[in-house]
Amino acid sequence: MMTPSLQIGRNDVVVEVDGRRFNDREMVIRNLEPGRHIVSIYTFDRHNGWKGIFGRETRKEYLFNTTMMVKPRQHIDIVINPFW
Repeated sequence: MMTPSLQIGRNDVVVEVDGRRFNDREMVIRNLEPGRHIVSIYTFDRHNGWKGIFGRETRKEYLFNTTMMVKPRQHIDIVINPFW
C-alpha cells in the first residue's frame, strides 16, 4: 500500500486525493490502493471580485493538479515550499 506524506507550509492550502479533502499542515494518507489517483492542491483566492455561493468572494487557485499512477508498495512524498 502507498503511504503519501504531505507537508503543508500554509494553513489555507487544501489537498484533495480522489475527492477526499485534507487541510492539516502535515498528514500521512495510509493504505491508498495501487492504481490511478487524482491529486489536487489548491488555496482560495479571496480577492478576485467574484462572489461565489453564499456571497463569499472565493475561487480555487490550483497549485498542483494531476493524475498519478501509484505502484504497489510505493512511497510518495509531496512537499509544498512555504516560500513560494
